[in-house]
Amino acid sequence: MPTTYLVCEGPSDAAVLTRVLVGGTISVPGLVVKAAHGSGLVRQVATYLSRETKDTVASVQDRDFRTLDEVERSWAPDSRRFIWRRHMVENYLLEPPLIASALERIRRSPRTKWPNDLGDDTATAEVLLAEAARVEAPRHAGWMCIHEIRRELEPYGRRVFETPTGWVEPETANGWTDYIVSELQQSAAVWGSRVGKAGAIGQDCVGTMYKAALQAVTAADYVASRGCLTDFRGHRLLSELSRLLSARGVSPPVSRETLRVYLLESLASLYQPGFFDPDDFLELARRLGYHAGDAS
Repeated sequence: MPTTYLVCEGPSDAAVLTRVLVGGTISVPGLVVKAAHGSGLVRQVATYLSRETKDTVASVQDRDFRTLDEVERSWAPDSRRFIWRRHMVENYLLEPPLIASALERIRRSPRTKWPNDLGDDTATAEVLLAEAARVEAPRHAGWMCIHEIRRELEPYGRRVFETPTGWVEPETANGWTDYIVSELQQSAAVWGSRVGKAGAIGQDCVGTMYKAALQAVTAADYVASRGCLTDFRGHRLLSELSRLLSARGVSPPVSRETLRVYLLESLASLYQPGFFDPDDFLELARRLGYHAGDAS
């Protein structure tokens, strides 16, 4: 049987892909999932495997803050380098039915003390997800602004917002505005005319940009459509869900990594072709050689 390599960013990505595409409900013949251990290494690992083997090699990466146009281009018919349509692979674990299944598994654990006023059904999962998104929205709006400005300044030279190790994200609108303006001013001072446009992006402009971004991701229709499942950083939503469970009285505390394990188990048991809309896993499987007459 010929081998097909699928290169992904890290072990958590590989765990999800393996559960779904290797021996799961849909199974790609001869598929080997390889973690590159870093988003910047995916292309290098894929190139190395293409050069050193005669096998089919493909890759899949987080969307992060890439534009939808760039994402859709990655799924062109002749492509072998795909980009998830959601922010990162963790976002696929956060569908309310998967959260509800994970809550039920946690509640049934002999070690767990579960509060009487907390359910473990889909309605509860939807409430928890909405609350996690509400808390995360100010941070997400800040990162939206940062990446919009990066795209605008890209033709002018050096990147901006190279955050140092240990940097703590602002918690407020004013905090994000102050941070963004400060970074732009420093970049303009250091790189001069190469990022001269940075000097024209001042406090008022950034404040307006941030306000518009925050309004967009807290609008009623955006919340109702669960836009956070596509756009927000999945690992941050996982962290908020973990915190909310503790705040609601679940003990011992359920860490982000433990919650991820429960969600992964739920995905493995509940996934069927078409579970997601669109179903990137099914499309990816088909591109890599999966054929099943009953998959729709």
